[in-house]
Amino acid sequence: MLVSTKGVWPPFAFSESSAWGKCLESYLQRALDRSGSQHTLVKNRQILGDFFSTYHKAPDEIVQSEIEAFMRSPGRATGRIGRSPGPGLQNNRLSSLRSFYSYAAAYGITGQDGRIYPLLKTLAPTANMRALRTPRNYKALSTDEVQRLFAQIPRDEQGLRDFALYSSLLFTARRISEILNLRYGDITQTTLEDGSSITEFTFRGKGHKGVLDVQELPPQAWEAITHYLVKSGRREHMDPDSPIFVANIYQAHSRSKPRRRDPLKPLTPSAVWASMRRYARLAGLSKKVHPHVFRHTSARMRFKAGEGLQAIQHLLRHENIATTSRYIDGPYCTTR
Repeated sequence: MLVSTKGVWPPFAFSESSAWGKCLESYLQRALDRSGSQHTLVKNRQILGDFFSTYHKAPDEIVQSEIEAFMRSPGRATGRIGRSPGPGLQNNRLSSLRSFYSYAAAYGITGQDGRIYPLLKTLAPTANMRALRTPRNYKALSTDEVQRLFAQIPRDEQGLRDFALYSSLLFTARRISEILNLRYGDITQTTLEDGSSITEFTFRGKGHKGVLDVQELPPQAWEAITHYLVKSGRREHMDPDSPIFVANIYQAHSRSKPRRRDPLKPLTPSAVWASMRRYARLAGLSKKVHPHVFRHTSARMRFKAGEGLQAIQHLLRHENIATTSRYIDGPYCTTR
């Protein structure tokens, strides 16, 4: 079950087997299928769980004022307890609740007459609610900052993994989820008409379409990935379904048994954020540095090197060229 916590349904006013319980589980499963992101699933499950645990009511009994109060309530995550949420967190909460109620309005249940009716029969409490305006700050690293960041990465197994991951993010300009989800079989060698060959990779794009896409994997990224796989001893054991970037987490089954590695556990976005904050701190960079900054940096560096705006738009897979333009014109990160 996607929505249960350690096998126990949270303290909601509706049961797991009720129509609303089934609707919630179905919504989370559909959201996962559409996004393909475990991170998005966890975020939605946390927000909805917090909300329906706070207000012990059925979803169709919730009123707009309760949603507004929940949006402004202090965060519950570590480091945010007691702190007022910023516009970003408030918008995330509203987005999850609005999407859930929209899904419930189209979720069919069978009536006593045998006909199908929508589960939510009233106006959604999120109706007419609008997201807060937030400033978009498209930061990028300068060439010097990139070099300083990479210089902090050690050359042990974890360091080689991080070096390969950061190189892939920087040289492909892809989103972190698109790179973390890579499997060995997604990377292929393609022969061109002139007899030369290039390395390409298949990834699943962002958004509800979740379409498969293909892009060239620059030599710098492929060489770093190959070096990591060889030095870690994984290269000869890789099969098409093997994740490229693994967590390298050691799990203890008991105190009396030796700890062993789980070789199939993919690296998580939160682990990447944590490692990048550590490297950025060692490099003397702003603590605002995060993995997505590589995407902005790649776009900025390509533009400064003379690449056209439309070519960069295609690389980033932006529907609107205005978004690409903001990537180009945003500020650089600053050192402390």
